[in-house]
Amino acid sequence: MELTEAMRTTAAIHRFRPDTVSDEVLYRALDAARFAPSGGNRQGWHVITVRDQALRTGLMELYLRSWRPMYEARLAAGGGPDAVGRRSPGTTEANYYAERMDEVPVHLVALIDRAALLTPFPAINQSTFAGGASVYPFVQNLLLAIRAEGLGASLTMLLANHEAEVRELLGYPEEFAFAAHLGVGWPARPRPARLRRRPVEDFATVDRFGGRPLRAGSGAPAESAQTLARVAEEAGGDPACWAGLVCPECGAVTSEGHRPGCTEAGTESGTAAR
Repeated sequence: MELTEAMRTTAAIHRFRPDTVSDEVLYRALDAARFAPSGGNRQGWHVITVRDQALRTGLMELYLRSWRPMYEARLAAGGGPDAVGRRSPGTTEANYYAERMDEVPVHLVALIDRAALLTPFPAINQSTFAGGASVYPFVQNLLLAIRAEGLGASLTMLLANHEAEVRELLGYPEEFAFAAHLGVGWPARPRPARLRRRPVEDFATVDRFGGRPLRAGSGAPAESAQTLARVAEEAGGDPACWAGLVCPECGAVTSEGHRPGCTEAGTESGTAAR
């Protein structure tokens, strides 16, 4: 599966067929996901693959302790719109998943070695989210790899509310912390044909938080174009091969496909310069 297609079609799946997910399929997904970046390349993640029925039921019961009060509160409040204007987004489907989580064929519990999150900088260590940069790229890679295998998954975090009991249930040491739970299986329904997400102009701005929205085709500043031309010339490649995309034939950076002069030296320098 092409990467962009996977990124655009990896929806949360809440209904699964009872079919078994083989170890071979899971191994391939994990084998691809492991190339995610992490701080210092410490790769501190550990994944527990849960198939045992009693353990899946135990995880569901812990999950429901947090889910049911939240779901009831949402129903009582009538639900607010999500970022693209839908009312009560996904609430009914998410409840279906929560109440039948023990039926999901495979549970993947992602853990992180706490030592792998530590840095020499107190402000980063004290941040409530900075450490996630060393585990959630792996989790996202795993979601994409699962999608590429034709599987579906639902990523949730509510088990973090009951980590002591999750730790006891799955037997992992204090040195590791809960990072994410993924319910994985073969989708019982066709995938959504199109995911609804905010357009780039809604969340990307130029130079400052309040700057103009970033739009396609706005062009690079002249100084940047000059720099690209200079680097291309030094590498012996065509400056047209340094405009922003990857040439599908030679691998050089270009916006117009393969061009004469996309030399091997230019390709290598282009890769290093990005």
